[in-house]
Amino acid sequence: MKTIENRIAALEQSVRFYRIGFFSILLFASFVIFSSNNKAVQVVDKIQAKSFEVVDNNGNVLVQINKDDKGNGQVITKSSSGNNLVRLFTSVGGAGAINTFSSNGNLNFKITNETNGGGYLAMYNSDQLVSVEMGSLTSKAGYVTVNNADEKEVVKLCTNTLSDGFISTRNHNGNEIFSLSSIESDGGASVYISNNSGEKRLSFSAGTKGGRLGVFNNSTTRIAYVGCEDDQTGYISTYNSSGTKTGNIGN
Repeated sequence: MKTIENRIAALEQSVRFYRIGFFSILLFASFVIFSSNNKAVQVVDKIQAKSFEVVDNNGNVLVQINKDDKGNGQVITKSSSGNNLVRLFTSVGGAGAINTFSSNGNLNFKITNETNGGGYLAMYNSDQLVSVEMGSLTSKAGYVTVNNADEKEVVKLCTNTLSDGFISTRNHNGNEIFSLSSIESDGGASVYISNNSGEKRLSFSAGTKGGRLGVFNNSTTRIAYVGCEDDQTGYISTYNSSGTKTGNIGN
């Protein structure tokens, strides 16, 4: 009887031993898994290569990092069809430049530098002709030009010699037909309106002396004048085609 009891006791002891061993192994495995999940990912400090490409699952190049024909670095992103989308490179003047392209690879937008060292921005139409330009003048002031569909300048915003604002519009022949600026000798504003050939026909001004209007004939000779005189009185005068005064009202 004792022999059976002893055997049962030994069996129970063996079960307890295996149970303790099993749970010990389980705890150790859990610790290893937990530790491995919290271990910092090892990464290299630097990767160096002469060029680098990113491709999609079909092997199409989507990004290129290499050097341009000047020996400077450039980055190009591409569509899956192979057309350029964005290009970062070096301009002719050695400055950084950015070009963006439409889905068909046509140039849309450009950022680079002016030859005088300032910044330059250009937007292109669907024919890849410049439609809008912005940049820095040699005077270090800014300018904006708007071109027509033939890339001819039709509107310009910039500064005059006094560093005041200036607006000019031109026709498709390049002749200035309207300008708005300050009066260089008197402050205030002046407006000139010209015909299709760029010949002045009307002038308006509003300076410190008051408002004034001039009318010109086809020979650009002033034939009528209405304005405020220096003594703040009104004055009207008329002239013949040669510019000789023919009458006046006022002082």
